[in-house]
Amino acid sequence: MKNLRILAILILTLFVVSCSGVDVVRHETDVRAEKDAAENRNIPEATYGSAWNNFFEEFTSESGGTGFSGSMTFKVALSKVNFMPLASVDGNSGMIITEWYNISDENNRIKLNIQVLNNEMNDESISVQLFKQQFVENKWIDEGNDAEMADKIKFSILEEARLLQTTADLS
Repeated sequence: MKNLRILAILILTLFVVSCSGVDVVRHETDVRAEKDAAENRNIPEATYGSAWNNFFEEFTSESGGTGFSGSMTFKVALSKVNFMPLASVDGNSGMIITEWYNISDENNRIKLNIQVLNNEMNDESISVQLFKQQFVENKWIDEGNDAEMADKIKFSILEEARLLQTTADLS
């Protein structure tokens, strides 16, 4: 116990001595001036061309550009699968992929792939695939797609998205 105290004191002393030679210099930064300078930088249009500027503006605009992350259907789909671990979510392509999720017992699991194709909120605006596996003899066996359950999930997402959109439009 006495050796541990001596060792701790030695380590602390070495740390203090080694840090005593460090000079810390504080630099004053004017955030507003730096922001103004960044906004005032003008890149000549000839460098990139107006087509590049239009392309860039589409992806940075507040309207969401070509992405689906602002879509009511995408938001509802994401909220419907929030209990499952997510493997990938891409708001620009409208894609949501879940990890495998155990249902009812440890021997059955499902995985969902959902893609919002457009903002129309009709049957063709969303694609849902549900994959099933069963654990048999120490390995997972694919059971294929369950189209019936995938359609139920799809229509549930569309129904809620339409309801929320109507409510938002009326408010």
